[in-house]
Amino acid sequence: MIYHILAMNLWNGGIGKAGNKMALVSREEHQNAATLRSLSLKSSWIFSGDLRLDADYYAKEKDLALRILNDKRFSTRPLKTLVQRKMFSGYRFKRIYAGDKEKGIPYLSATETLMFRPKSERYLSKSKTENLDDLLVKEGWILMTCSGVIGRLTIVDKNLSQFVLTHDLIRIIPNEEEIPSGYLYAFLSTWIAQSVVTRDQYGLAINHVEPHQIEDLAVPILDKKIMGLFDHQIKYAYSLRQQANKKLDEAEALFYDSAGLTREIDNPLKNRKSFSLKSSSLDTRLDASFHNPVLIETLRMLRKSSTKLVKTKDLGKVIVAPRFKRIYVEKEYGIPFLQGSDLPMNRPFNLKYLSRKMTASLNNWIIKPGWTLVTCSGTIGRIGLTTPITDGWAASQHILRIIPHKDKPSELEYPVDAAYIATFLSTPYGYNQVVAKTYGGVVDEIGEKDIGQVLIAVIHDQSVHNAISQLTREAYAFKDLAALVEHETVSLLENLLEGSIKFSSVDNLRKALEETIELKAKVDSVNKIYEGINEVDEGYVVSFDDIKSKYGL
Repeated sequence: MIYHILAMNLWNGGIGKAGNKMALVSREEHQNAATLRSLSLKSSWIFSGDLRLDADYYAKEKDLALRILNDKRFSTRPLKTLVQRKMFSGYRFKRIYAGDKEKGIPYLSATETLMFRPKSERYLSKSKTENLDDLLVKEGWILMTCSGVIGRLTIVDKNLSQFVLTHDLIRIIPNEEEIPSGYLYAFLSTWIAQSVVTRDQYGLAINHVEPHQIEDLAVPILDKKIMGLFDHQIKYAYSLRQQANKKLDEAEALFYDSAGLTREIDNPLKNRKSFSLKSSSLDTRLDASFHNPVLIETLRMLRKSSTKLVKTKDLGKVIVAPRFKRIYVEKEYGIPFLQGSDLPMNRPFNLKYLSRKMTASLNNWIIKPGWTLVTCSGTIGRIGLTTPITDGWAASQHILRIIPHKDKPSELEYPVDAAYIATFLSTPYGYNQVVAKTYGGVVDEIGEKDIGQVLIAVIHDQSVHNAISQLTREAYAFKDLAALVEHETVSLLENLLEGSIKFSSVDNLRKALEETIELKAKVDSVNKIYEGINEVDEGYVVSFDDIKSKYGL
């Protein structure tokens, strides 16, 4: 109780230090609150509120967040006054899928909506799905997960607007005349907003939150120029992602055209769910996925293509890191830890940090630029590429590494690099081979030997290979830079709202961006390795030269 009174005294008056007040909520106070495992409270708190008996509702971190939002340093407005229409999550409905893609619209779950390259093989029937228009979204909307893991966000772009989305997403339509949408997104991503949003979640096995529960969330209204700068940073990050997807589309198109392959592979099963085969072809595997006729058709088309088929093990070293005890620490004491679930996402959610001192043989899990990454446990076959931005990060043992050989294999005229391998494995011709070799009863797994047997279709013309690789490297650099910009922009807004930094002008904010984002070294390292990244799309800054110039880096 003494600690609580001291914290409130700091809140009410502050303590003078070098002519400035202390931060209203220190980093240490926030961290202590986040790790608190028990608390006591008066029974009157329960009866004066919503009669909540779940301890998380009264957690100290949520109390800290409310204290910040009740501060008088800035004005606030309820979220419901900053949107064009009442927030909603769609309606619960029976999913009736179409057997023919032409008669359906692709459907995404909440998790798939947050992915860097969302794709779907499920098509909701246009004729049999009632009120289908209510499940469609438009560019510029903000989406928030409201079931399972609560509060994760994305902004609808042109690609995402083509899908029907689950009802497990709250649709937020910002009113740009009242608040910049990028700034609103940045605020909703802060731990402050997340604490308040999750405070009202309910559910025993699966957490839920309803749109009306976040309507009164207090949104800080800052100086227009400052909100505009945060708005620009978030939109810049999403512009980078759009450019990255465009480059990967170009890389895949160049591969298909050069290889003489179609984008889609015919499914011999069509509407059938079973098939037969000779016992002599079992190869000691009794799982149906290993003998899937789609795989047989994939291999048939590859053998007819204008490429050279080479096993992955002949192009590089395939490694699955050992299992280990994970000791997590605060950011300043550890290194970023990439998990399998992070690989397909726009950015790592809930990024954790491994202890540098307490993790034995840490180098076993460090990843380096020029490595292809493949998820090999749980959801199999998600593809990534290490860039200079993720250089030196640690990666889970659930992420398999492919490290290309520097020397060319005997059957090729040139060595194949990691970016080309990543491009091929992202196509159905690579993915179908990978998932066919999956094993495991409860959790799917795949090992080094299995990946080593996957056939890579190598283009004969080295100049085409190099062009594909360049596009892919640039795309993954854009993806990681977008994640870095978004993460550090949100962190800066948290510092500003907490009171740990203050701005007297927009120029000071730009200076803080330079100090906080630490982008200069990252931009320079990416720029040296990936040349030619200099494009402008939809009026946003998307070149490294422009961002260095704009923020004086």
